Amino acid sequence: RADPQNNPPVIPSVQGATITPIEDPTEDKEIFADHYQETLTYPYIVIPETTGSLKLTGSMLASDNKQISSEHIINIKPIPAAFLGSDKEWLPSSGITIEDRWEPQTSYVKTGQPLTRIITLTGINNTTGQLPDLALPEISDVRIYNDGQKDEQQLQNGMLISRKTFRQIFIPEKNITFAVPSLHLNWWNTISDRAQVASLEERKFLASVVATKTAKVAADPVPAKKAPSNAHYWTALLLKILTAIGVVIALVTPLLAVIWYYRKRLRNRY
Repeated sequence: RADPQNNPPVIPSVQGATITPIEDPTEDKEIFADHYQETLTYPYIVIPETTGSLKLTGSMLASDNKQISSEHIINIKPIPAAFLGSDKEWLPSSGITIEDRWEPQTSYVKTGQPLTRIITLTGINNTTGQLPDLALPEISDVRIYNDGQKDEQQLQNGMLISRKTFRQIFIPEKNITFAVPSLHLNWWNTISDRAQVASLEERKFLASVVATKTAKVAADPVPAKKAPSNAHYWTALLLKILTAIGVVIALVTPLLAVIWYYRKRLRNRY
């Protein structure tokens, strides 16, 4: 085992670089035919601050400062002339992505209604301290302020994944059409060794005042009943007479049929 007391190794300070542990040690156990082996791995990240030759001296066991690892010499290159940003914007990375999300997800808002913009900036093999902070845009007649920031980083498959999440609030103060300007972030791809740009496109919004008062709708007038005309009166009377005649015929017809059927017997009797 590397250290029976499970103490982290002593990492000497190096002038011109910052060395920082990035995660808890990982443990690996192996059993061989003649011995048992346990390995503890302590991951660190080294951020050089100057160009030229950088010498990393060996680390020592905390319980035995006589056991020292081998040293390493690294050549630190200057900022390439092809980098599109300034020296203060220098951001070397294995991958930079930037994306945003709006709440609510609409381009039409009410005047005074807050819009929340959530921007996520992710870097591969970067610390959160290397990822830049994003300045708030300036838009006329729109009040803008920060609503918090969240930083996180973790080691995944030997790569350090860092993420910054920004929350921005936009409140239009007038009935206007406004645009949130595009955002461009220059960075240097350390894998392809070339300059790249991460961008967010411009987003347009329409803020309008929505009326809250509604006009009263007049109720439909009740139509007046029309007096029945003479033609309607005689039509109804004729219908009643025909109905009465039909009822009389319906009642008399069976009686006449019986008399007709028994006419001979009735003639002999009467």
